[in-house]
Amino acid sequence: QRKFGGDPSKALAAAGTGDQATRELRLLSALVGYVASSEQAEQLVQLFLPYLRLKSSGRAERVKEHVLRVLRGLLRLVPQPHAHTRFLGLLFGALRSRGAREALCGVWATLAELEDGSDAPAPAPFPPAGAAR
Repeated sequence: QRKFGGDPSKALAAAGTGDQATRELRLLSALVGYVASSEQAEQLVQLFLPYLRLKSSGRAERVKEHVLRVLRGLLRLVPQPHAHTRFLGLLFGALRSRGAREALCGVWATLAELEDGSDAPAPAPFPPAGAAR
C-alpha cells in the first residue's frame, strides 16, 4: 500500500535490519498503545507485515518475533483478522528461531480464539508436566 508515501517492503529492503529499520519498528510499536479504532489497528497491521518478510538472520528473527507478539494484540482489534491467515501460514516455513515460531503459534491461538468468539485463553494441548495420569 502506498498510503504513507511508499512501498514499505521496498523501504525495509533498503534499510535492512539496521538502525533505520529498528527506529521505525520502535516508533510503530510505541503507536500500538494509542490505537483507538479498528481502522487504525488495520493500518498498523499493514505497516508491521513487511517486517515479517525480512531475510532470515539472527537479528531479523528477533524483529519478526517482536512483530508477531505485537500483531497478536492488534488482531483482536482488526475487523477481519482472518484476512491475514494465508500470509501467516506461509511463515511456518520461513521462521528459523524457536522464539519466532512460538510467537507465530501465539498469533494462531489468538485467531482460533477469535474464531470461537471467546476472549478466554485456549486450553493447553497437553497436561502440565508432573500431572497424575
